[in-house]
Amino acid sequence: MAPGIVGESPHLGATNCAPRLLIRTNAPSATHSPLPKPLRLPQCEFGHNAERLVPRTLRTMKKLLFLFTLLFASTGAFPQDAQRQHRIIMQLTSGDTLVHKNLMKQFKNMKEAAPNMRIEVVCHGPGMDMLMSDRSIVQAKVKEFAGQGIVFLACDNTIRERNLDPAKVLPEAGHVKAGIIHIVERQEDGWSYIKAGF
Repeated sequence: MAPGIVGESPHLGATNCAPRLLIRTNAPSATHSPLPKPLRLPQCEFGHNAERLVPRTLRTMKKLLFLFTLLFASTGAFPQDAQRQHRIIMQLTSGDTLVHKNLMKQFKNMKEAAPNMRIEVVCHGPGMDMLMSDRSIVQAKVKEFAGQGIVFLACDNTIRERNLDPAKVLPEAGHVKAGIIHIVERQEDGWSYIKAGF
């Protein structure tokens, strides 16, 4: 019988690879040597490794996505933080000079941390002493921070009720008719509220 293909390998599975074939020959041999062993064609590597290649590809994609996220974060690609502007309404009701001095220190720290923030300080009750030229010990600091955009507001109701001289209110200070109402309105507009003091 002429050499040829006997048949398909019994090990053939349901893959997209070419079938493995068994080949034998009946060619006569002078030495009557045994028939050669069946030859096996190379198996399709992709078919047997596909299940392992897919998870490896997914892991690579996840790593690339993570690297891109770090890149965008480091280059300021998320503008919400850069555009954020703090708006703070502060209430001062204390006549304690230590509170007034500490408040000036807080302003310094806050301006360094958030130079673009907006601050309004409403002084009423005993807190009006900080804005009176004959009582305040932080006049120079009030003038300095007013020049940096911090707004100091005197309560007209307090001036009237305490019989204070309006002419002695520091020139850097503005006026509101009712300090409490102004604070409430700012909070309704979305400003953050802080009460000054210890």
